[in-house]
Amino acid sequence: MTSHDAAKRAEGALLTAGVLKRLGKASLDTLCQRISCQKAAYFAKRLGIIPDYQYNLYIHGPYSPDLADDLYALRKDIQHLSPVTFANEKLEEKFLRLEHWIAGLSTRQLELLATYDWLDRSGQHAKEMLKSLKHASEDEVRWCEGKLKGFIA
Repeated sequence: MTSHDAAKRAEGALLTAGVLKRLGKASLDTLCQRISCQKAAYFAKRLGIIPDYQYNLYIHGPYSPDLADDLYALRKDIQHLSPVTFANEKLEEKFLRLEHWIAGLSTRQLELLATYDWLDRSGQHAKEMLKSLKHASEDEVRWCEGKLKGFIA
């Protein structure tokens, strides 16, 4: 990795940490917090708010090792970071949409939504796979479909 690439990655990591802090999802202390953090970042990436971290399907849904590495590297500094606000009006609108959309969602709900979205985007049978992988009920699958419909245009 060149010094330019390293600087760009560090800048992206700081932006991501600031976005997560503003969403109230920057803590890495517990497993639930780490899952919520990963899923909030997943949807922030889907909206184009943060850098394009690569995700793999893991035990608790889409997971980015690079995101985890970046956040752990910044772990001691996150508390001192200012939450990000966007001068770009479109990015700020996307952020506010995401903030409103994830408000009040449980870790389980974020995990189901991100998993369904990831499966659907990868061309897999999201409904059946969500039921199988996450033991999702029919109601949870319908809820995911409704919640995701129209969210990411």
